[in-house]
Amino acid sequence: MPEILYGIRNSDEKTVSIDDISNEMVGLNCDCRCPACGRPLQACSLKGRVRRYFRHHTESTQYAAGINCDALTANETALHRMAKSIIEKEKRIFVPSRGISCAEAKIQDIPQTIKNKLELFVYQKEAVVEGISVEIEKHLNGFIPDVSITTARGELLVEIFVRHKVNALKLEKVREYGAAMLELDLSDYLETPISQNEIREIILSKTTQKKWRYYPFSNAVLEKARLFYENQEEVLSYRKAEAERKEEAIEQQKKEAKRQLARENGQKKLDELFQPQNYSEAVKKLRNDNLFVQYCNKFQETYWYDFGKEFHSTQTVPFFVDIPITGEMIFQCDRRIWQSLVFNRYVFGRKNDEAKFDSSKIFDVLVNQYRIPVDYDLTYKLKHPLSKGKNIWLRQDVIVHYLEYLEILGFIETPNWRKTQKQWKTVLAKKTITPPDMQAAEDLIATFKCVKLDDPEIDNIIYTYMKNYFM
Repeated sequence: MPEILYGIRNSDEKTVSIDDISNEMVGLNCDCRCPACGRPLQACSLKGRVRRYFRHHTESTQYAAGINCDALTANETALHRMAKSIIEKEKRIFVPSRGISCAEAKIQDIPQTIKNKLELFVYQKEAVVEGISVEIEKHLNGFIPDVSITTARGELLVEIFVRHKVNALKLEKVREYGAAMLELDLSDYLETPISQNEIREIILSKTTQKKWRYYPFSNAVLEKARLFYENQEEVLSYRKAEAERKEEAIEQQKKEAKRQLARENGQKKLDELFQPQNYSEAVKKLRNDNLFVQYCNKFQETYWYDFGKEFHSTQTVPFFVDIPITGEMIFQCDRRIWQSLVFNRYVFGRKNDEAKFDSSKIFDVLVNQYRIPVDYDLTYKLKHPLSKGKNIWLRQDVIVHYLEYLEILGFIETPNWRKTQKQWKTVLAKKTITPPDMQAAEDLIATFKCVKLDDPEIDNIIYTYMKNYFM
């Protein structure tokens, strides 16, 4: 059960703790009265084994009957009285530092991990605030602070917390009033005695048990705090990285917009190209015997050395390097040129210990190494003009379809262990221009003679004649 721990000494009107009472001042000799109700107090158990305390003098008749005073109320009143009297007399108080956080400085767009590393902007350092005047329980705009200290920098309000903290309504009125409010927490001494000298030490020289409940800042101060944070190394690095990321994102958006426009142009071009008349004209335009001879002469000593000898001896090329393929005009040259390059490099000219190749790299080799001209408008994945819901990717499809013919003719195969990676091929016949599967060769040549080779659906047309070979 709580006991009264504080009293008001009648001789000097000081609020004292039970620990301030000497052992000889037992009972009414303590000369104290209750801080709450004013009745005489008796000092008890000064030499006893239990904790020392005060109690009301039950035989007192000089006070009105029926007064109900509890120990906690008495202790709370005493603590308030001691603290207020000290501040009023000393006209000063030691205040803790007050920093301005990133949020208060209106810096919201920095990750918390970075905020945790930042040095705090300290506006109010730990210091003794000297007062010009002190008023106790001054009536302000709708609220009454425990202490109001007028200083050279303005007004400082002090609220003493024992049992009741500043509620939201009062705090809102403090904000409206605009003065800083400091909370002095003496709640630890509600049931544990503390002397007046100890409270004086807390008030005048310690920052513990003190908390800023409100601290007003001008816009100029907040801007100063913002600049302080913005100039810290962590923030500068983050801002730089963010700027680079945004710039990169903008560049990516520009590139994507450019790619999207190119895809749209490519789709429009492909749709027009796959109209039968336009497609036929495009195929015929690329057919150029003189240019083909020039390429053969140019590459004889380099790329086509082996295969070129066959051409120069016969002045003709095998039919399997002159196969019509849907969309072949992605390569802006006679198809005999790029097909001869593919056949020579990946089949005819292979060494025994280089029997496998990755077909997914052929397009880049033709463009980057052999400088085969390409219509880049047609290199995107586009919607097939003749097959609703189907996509076409000519830079891959044209080469894949050509290799399918070489596989049908027996020059290459897709090994069983590579079925899940169909781009890998194994060369079966090297250093020969004679198709290993002559029956397939005869059937393919016969097919070429009975179909329109410049039809945009040439792949499907040949498939209907040769479907047994595509199984």
